[in-house]
Amino acid sequence: MSKRSTRLARLLALTALPTTLLVAVIVKGDLGRGQEGRPVPAVAPRDHLPLITTSLKHSLGVLRVGQGGGCMVMLLNPGLRRIAIDKVETDCPCLLATPASLVVDPGASTPLTVTFDPSHDPDFKGKLGVGVYGYAAGAEVFRTTVELEVASDPVNHPSHGPATGEDD
Repeated sequence: MSKRSTRLARLLALTALPTTLLVAVIVKGDLGRGQEGRPVPAVAPRDHLPLITTSLKHSLGVLRVGQGGGCMVMLLNPGLRRIAIDKVETDCPCLLATPASLVVDPGASTPLTVTFDPSHDPDFKGKLGVGVYGYAAGAEVFRTTVELEVASDPVNHPSHGPATGEDD
């Protein structure tokens, strides 16, 4: 078997793995290139997750005590296979993610709504960073963090700017 055939067989074997992402490493010089000067595929690390979120962290900003809030997390599937998420979990019962199950087609993106519910601890004040995780057939397929801060007076909070005397 020629070197070219061996490389092709390895590449085809790698593409058959459902959670493996292949990318072409393109650099100047000989590093990362095969004998023919073509880019050599690099396999993403095993901990690479098949769905990409728009950001590793999302922020709900500064909320008032007892006030809820929410944000949209976009899930992108850069792979070639449809991913059916059957469970979404969060590190805190104060953060709800809906829908709990969804399907993301290859090359498509799907929204996930994340909502802060203050009813679990209505007097809470402080900062939170809550992990949000999605699973398909028991395997983790995405993870992100949603940050928020609950302050007594968010209008006068340093991150909000000077008070205007009007409601936001």
